[in-house]
Amino acid sequence: VGMQLQLHCFSAEHALQDLRSRAQHDLALHDGVPPDAAVVISCGARGLQMYGTEGVESEALEEVWGCKVPTVGFFAGGEIGPVGLKTYMHSYTTSCLMLRTRRA
Repeated sequence: VGMQLQLHCFSAEHALQDLRSRAQHDLALHDGVPPDAAVVISCGARGLQMYGTEGVESEALEEVWGCKVPTVGFFAGGEIGPVGLKTYMHSYTTSCLMLRTRRA
């Protein structure tokens, strides 16, 4: 019957727009309170190779959060994560773990 093929259109502008959108969504879920810290893991192809300069995604997150959030991260050679109920190997992604202390 054949093989299923899925094509994606990818650009630096779209990647940055998606990162901002997801960070804004997270911020809205927490009543506009930015995270206390963050861990950011990006594909090795993002960064200087994709944007032509360093720190673009970090600056975008800082802009959304409205302040400097202690952040640590690294570049990876591929990312494994779920889409729905299945696990896939991804590429050209940035994963952010937002850490927050419990508020009374």
